[in-house]
Amino acid sequence: MPKKLIYLLASLLFLAIALFFITQNRGNTFQSDLTEFAVKDTANISKIFIADTDGRSVLIKRIGNEWYLDEEGKTKARKDAIGYILKILPTLSIKAPIASNSVDAMIKRLAIFHKKVEIYFDGEKMPSKTLYIGDASQDHYGNLALLETKKNGKGKVPYYIQSDGKRGTIGPAFFTAPLEWVHTSVFEYTPSEITSVSIKYPSANESSFAINKTDSGFTVSSPSQQPGDSIDPFFTEVYLNNYEKVFYETEEYTFGKEQVDSLLKIEPFAIITVASEGKRDSIQLIRKKGFLRAVSFDSENPEYDTDRCYGIYDKKIVLCQYYTFDKLMLQYKNFLKQ
Repeated sequence: MPKKLIYLLASLLFLAIALFFITQNRGNTFQSDLTEFAVKDTANISKIFIADTDGRSVLIKRIGNEWYLDEEGKTKARKDAIGYILKILPTLSIKAPIASNSVDAMIKRLAIFHKKVEIYFDGEKMPSKTLYIGDASQDHYGNLALLETKKNGKGKVPYYIQSDGKRGTIGPAFFTAPLEWVHTSVFEYTPSEITSVSIKYPSANESSFAINKTDSGFTVSSPSQQPGDSIDPFFTEVYLNNYEKVFYETEEYTFGKEQVDSLLKIEPFAIITVASEGKRDSIQLIRKKGFLRAVSFDSENPEYDTDRCYGIYDKKIVLCQYYTFDKLMLQYKNFLKQ
């Protein structure tokens, strides 16, 4: 076959392919801009900064194997929240392009409302990627978004993006209320790492007890302990499972100095302390005055809230639910063999 004919056929084939893609992309902007929204290498992310158009922002920084809400590593971030973001980031993909005649309107829409998500990798002073995440698509299975990268700058057109395998929008994962990001854990101990547990009831000391780990298992002691008391080892080990995930509800931010000082003068009704090798956590629980709707008239102290109490933990005043802490506040007699 003559070379000229080969070149002619090759040129016609290239032209046909080009026309095909032009036709396929007519009316949208799918191939005209930055499209790689996914962040695959989440293991090397060092920090994430999230800000919204209402002026709120939060910085989540990795220090070692933990995530914190400050550069100094003083306030832990919620594990579930950062874990969810790290799960979503590698799965981001384009759900649909934006029609060419709608690009300007969508950019204005993003300017009015978006969450700016900056992704930093180890040692970086500038974000490797920045996602501008807008409101939800009409079917609520995606979000309007624009991508900016350190290498290529900011994209010129937005897209609708989604998280592969996830139903719903991704916007709520990137919330910006700092108080909602605070890790509210009090105790996070597996039974095998616990060396001691102490439950003190200042006004009912005979019910107080202490659990201590020995070479042969766990011992349980109490001020009311009697010679010949037989401890149930199985019950004791089952009880220790309750300390794997114990959280307070929220920090009490509404108190002024006088209210704080007044609360600190009240004797706690329970003091719970847990220790392991190199770690110790303790919380003091103080009864909370109740509102009428929260009062149980069968209670011995109906003036107190029957759902929540105050806790003094890590120099903070927090709200605790009895639903969470009641399973910890047993009495010495509960550990005796029946």
